[in-house]
Parts: sequence; structure tokens; C-alpha cells
Amino acid sequence: MLETRNKPYTTTLAVIKNRTKSEINLIKKILFITVLFICINCKKKPENLLNRIGEDAVLIENNSFEFKDSLSIVNYNLGIAELRNENLKKAKIYFNKSLEIEPKNTTTLNSLGGIEANFGNFKKAYEYFEKSLKINNRYTLTYMNYGTALNKSTEQEKAIEIWRKGLKIEMNYEKTGYFNYNIANAYYKLDNYSESKKHNDLALKIVSDKEVRKDIIELRDLLNKWKD
Repeated sequence: MLETRNKPYTTTLAVIKNRTKSEINLIKKILFITVLFICINCKKKPENLLNRIGEDAVLIENNSFEFKDSLSIVNYNLGIAELRNENLKKAKIYFNKSLEIEPKNTTTLNSLGGIEANFGNFKKAYEYFEKSLKINNRYTLTYMNYGTALNKSTEQEKAIEIWRKGLKIEMNYEKTGYFNYNIANAYYKLDNYSESKKHNDLALKIVSDKEVRKDIIELRDLLNKWKD
């Protein structure tokens, strides 16, 4: 789910020098959180570095390597901590602080889009996703969440279109299964059971994550009932 990187994240003194006293104090007080997240992430497989929020499985990435600013990553990781505590409002506050520092960070834009979609603020969510794609149209997680937001707001055909674009460029095998499952879900809502089954069967062959497989199997069982 999270692309592997070879470059480790480091906080340099050069970055901290240009900060105000209050910013430096904030970094000193909570920088250990950043280090903790990075250390935990290094021990996990890439597929486990995503946080799932809401019934529609909006995904938010723990991607330390996209950040260039130490204070930005501190705020982002504080947002991740709030997210894990299911406090989306506080997570949004920290993500916005991170975005103020790095306004073109696709990881943060995607995270805010995911949260707004979970709140039902679809117009705002779409704005974040579109901005993210304009900056980097190869960041497949944006396609994943953009499609999920569209599907949630009953725009299934457009959701399928967005997911197909992401699937076309996705290099991670596990994530291709996620795309196929999402497409299957949208086709099911459109009562197109043959297309739904085709993509769901593909997802079942690909996906290894136990929790996601439960969803795929549930959809398979629903499709079998219609078949019978």
C-alpha cells in the first residue's frame, strides 16, 4: 500500500534554525512522536502503513518521506495519532496545520480529502483530491479515495472511472486488488452483478489483508445469492 523508499527521513538542524522560539519548542516537545511513528513504520510491512476510517474504507497514509519540513511532519503525525483515536476533527486541525507549511504535499491533501469525505463534505473533498492530482497524478491513493468519496455520494459511474485510472497506473499488486474490490462494490450498487462478480473474483485472488478479504467475501456471498 505504501511505496517503499530507500531514503531515510532525517530532521536537520538547518531546518530548525529558521524557526521561531515557539516552533522550536513545539518540535522539541513532540518530535519524539515523529521518531516513534517512523520506527514503528519501519518494522511493518508496507501494506500495514494505512489507516482505515469510516465504513467506506477511506485510506490515509503514514508517509514520512513526502515531507520536507520538520514542523509539517510533526503536525501530520499528530493528526495520524488523533485519527487512530477516531478523533477526526482534531486530526483535521493538525493536517491543516501541516498543509499550511507544505501546501503542495499530496499526502496531506489526500488525507484532508479523505476526512472531508468521511464527514460528508464531498465538494470540499473533491477539491482536495483534484488539487492533489494536479500536483502528482501518479499518486494512486488519491484515486482510491477520490473514487470512494464519489461512490459514497452515489456517483458510482464516475467512481468507477476514477478507480480505473488509478488501477491502470498502480504498481503495487496488493493495491490492484483493492481497486478491483472497489470497482466491484460500485457495480453491485448499479445492479451490474456480472461486472461486480468479475472484479470481486479478481480482488479475492489478489488481496492478502485479512480484514479487506472479509469485505470481499461478504460481497461474493451477496452476489452468489443473486446468482441462485
